[in-house]
Amino acid sequence: MAIIPPNNIPVELFGRDTSLPCPTDGIWKSLQEEDSANTPFKDVFCPFTDSKCDKIRKARPNPLIGNCGVRRTITARNVNEDWIVCPKRFEQDNIIFKDCVKLIKGDQSELKLTNEVILRPVGNIDFALVNYHEDDGIEDFLGIEVQGMGTSNTGGIWVARNDYLNNTMSENYQFSLNLKDASKKILIQLLHKSAQLSRWRYSLVLVIQDYFLDHLKDNYNIDTHFHPQNQQDFVHIHSYSYKKNTDGAYTLELSEALSTDILGLSMCLISNPSRKYLPHSILDDRIRARDRDGKLRPI
Repeated sequence: MAIIPPNNIPVELFGRDTSLPCPTDGIWKSLQEEDSANTPFKDVFCPFTDSKCDKIRKARPNPLIGNCGVRRTITARNVNEDWIVCPKRFEQDNIIFKDCVKLIKGDQSELKLTNEVILRPVGNIDFALVNYHEDDGIEDFLGIEVQGMGTSNTGGIWVARNDYLNNTMSENYQFSLNLKDASKKILIQLLHKSAQLSRWRYSLVLVIQDYFLDHLKDNYNIDTHFHPQNQQDFVHIHSYSYKKNTDGAYTLELSEALSTDILGLSMCLISNPSRKYLPHSILDDRIRARDRDGKLRPI
């Protein structure tokens, strides 16, 4: 088998496929001419939502980095994977919301969508589908959490972004994906929020990418405690593929729908199939080393 070369790159910047040449007019001209060190150009609208792009570089003065999706070469498996890194990328054509409609009870013809429902101290719900009537109040409510994949060492993505604006993008840049951090945080959040919503007999859907679901299955006991989607459950996972269609455009498609109850989700967090417990000798060696270094003190 031929070994594929590293190909870590942004695959979409500001909603544009980076395999296409960068335009030289409109917002692209403004981005190319910006003074990113002092007055970065930020008047860029996200093509997947009705809002401005807010994918910024954290270094002041916070210029837009604009990365929607990235490609990562998995050398151990000799494959390339394209990952969504901006949550707004999931909002393309309202696909993720349309796939949730079947989980709402009652008349679905008048469903409303809202975002950022604040439920302190439980946390904010990213989106909600609401079957709501002014006279009768809430007939049904479905919370929707959207998880893009975080990146680290994003200096490489920033360089790639600027290279793309100059039509000089290379085939490989240095950056990382925060898989472990994302998985730990999202499952805890899912547990807290779904525990509250289920008390009101409402459900919660986690929207993620198929690759991330694979990671969760490898590190948590998803296969044991989740099952093919049952509309009576309160905890759901919708995973999506993010690939080019026959027209060459990146699209989303629901690839798997799973669900469980609160107990099943709790069990996923405490029964990790891949966990390897350390031998006690490791701890003993650490304490003995502290003793030799004079770092054990009386109290």
